[in-house]
Amino acid sequence: MKKFSVSLAAGVLALLAVCSCSPSIYRMDLQMRQPSSSGYDLGGKEMGVVYVSNGKDTINARNLAEGFANSLDDDYFDGKGMVDVYSMPLTPGADYSSRDTLLNLIMDTGKDVIFLVETQAETESRLRMRVSVYDSMGKTDTVRVFGGIGKLMEAPAKTIGQQASQKFLSNWRPENFYFYYYDTGDWNAAAEDAYNFRWHAAMDKWIKLAQTSKDQKVAQSAFNLATACYILGDYSLSERWLAIAEQGGADDLTASLRVKLMNKFGAE
Repeated sequence: MKKFSVSLAAGVLALLAVCSCSPSIYRMDLQMRQPSSSGYDLGGKEMGVVYVSNGKDTINARNLAEGFANSLDDDYFDGKGMVDVYSMPLTPGADYSSRDTLLNLIMDTGKDVIFLVETQAETESRLRMRVSVYDSMGKTDTVRVFGGIGKLMEAPAKTIGQQASQKFLSNWRPENFYFYYYDTGDWNAAAEDAYNFRWHAAMDKWIKLAQTSKDQKVAQSAFNLATACYILGDYSLSERWLAIAEQGGADDLTASLRVKLMNKFGAE
């Protein structure tokens, strides 16, 4: 099944007020991407998988890394081949889980997140793996290490890699979002764009409205822009538009979005 960073649950767009001269509010119930069970929030980040080429086990290492990368790519990028796989030679005694090693790989690849995969064949049927992860955009500047055993007699290395990636895949949670709306002109067209997930088209119209409207409509279009930016994962831009909306007068809607942003920014 094709996945999106947001998805519209059937039949849950609700118009909460209707009046051509005063604002209406409509609700959209969306499935929003949440951090993985590992704790990493990987949505919107560029990722790379690096495997250590270790001589006789290189084929298994490469296949495991490709399975790992393919699974991430299917989940976060709809299988568009955006998660690249790299190799690096084995250096005896090297600490592949050190921050310096992972940071150098971040710089060499230009990725936001690096997964460094090490494998070691314990027997012909048992493959020990270690995955070191560094998220250069994360809240903590640290490397985390995950380990496990794969049974080659039960599954090929590529499948083991897919299984190992599961703790890094998205979780999903329903969230409610609200938008201001007037039954006229660009307000109507923007609402239709939003309903059909044409977020950038809707934002273009709300920006125009923010530039040409007066009084409360400026704040209301700014709030819609803040909400759309939040849905698209641009939390910094969402905060900037929300500040403009709040200048026009705080209400329950702006307060609710402010709480969502505080949670994303890790505020207490």
